[in-house]
Amino acid sequence: MHSGIRSPVAVALASAALLLFLLLIPLPQAGRWSAALGDLAHAPTFALVAALVHRALERRCGGRLAAALLSVVLLVGFGCATEIAQYFVGRYPSLRDLAADAAGAVAGTAWAASRTVASRPARVGLPMLGGFLLLLMEIPPALILTDAVIQRVQMPQIASFEQPLELTRWYTWDGRIRRVRSHATDGDWSLEIGFQPARSPGIATPWMPDWSGYEELVFDVALTEGPPLDLVLKVLDQDDCTSPDDRFEELLHLVPGPRQICIPLSAIAAGPKHRRLDLGQIHSVQLTAVSPDAARTLFLDNIHLR
Repeated sequence: MHSGIRSPVAVALASAALLLFLLLIPLPQAGRWSAALGDLAHAPTFALVAALVHRALERRCGGRLAAALLSVVLLVGFGCATEIAQYFVGRYPSLRDLAADAAGAVAGTAWAASRTVASRPARVGLPMLGGFLLLLMEIPPALILTDAVIQRVQMPQIASFEQPLELTRWYTWDGRIRRVRSHATDGDWSLEIGFQPARSPGIATPWMPDWSGYEELVFDVALTEGPPLDLVLKVLDQDDCTSPDDRFEELLHLVPGPRQICIPLSAIAAGPKHRRLDLGQIHSVQLTAVSPDAARTLFLDNIHLR
């Protein structure tokens, strides 16, 4: 009897230890697709561990409800602790990951609890609830994974903003972005960037497909009425290119109206002071405004290589 009790506990503890290792080990960054695959795994993995934890607890707790509640609380607390710990091991804590962990904890507990309830509606409803929660959390990373494939197929077109999914390729700070039907130079849509007054508001797109074999980076911009605006274009091939001497940077002096920007890839490759920038491993492309005194609006479209 005692070995029967210890066995589920041992399995649950071993599974939690393996999950802790996977969540805290530094992972190589290989692109948007690898990050999306990692996000896809969060909820199902927590569901599996939650089911094992619930099985271990239901023999020791006073009732099914107590075991289910304790299982969810333990797994959500575990998820919170690992997200905080990721900050100290070079990984990136995420509220989205925490939500996926919590959804997985509830889903796995619901599935495990459904095995022992007497009510037929509960036996059917609990697995359905778990499946719905997992599906809900899997949709965003699945869409990002889909767009990562589309982005590779579209090369040498980097962005044209014709599809809403393209917004998942970008993030911004001290500003906002949205797709609009104005100032489009390729198709019907462009990206409207609203820079807020700040030291260096900007946007960035990470993990570009291979740029090798092309000669120029080309994109169209249009600045709205007002004073000129200085932008800094940065191209990085490593996550830790914190020094201007270790990346490509170019100052773009914009005046109101449209303009096409053409940057030779040979100049980008020669950007770092003591080495060649790796055009096959573009980590990030950034556009930052230089200390705008007031909110400014810029339109961006038809980013491509040629």
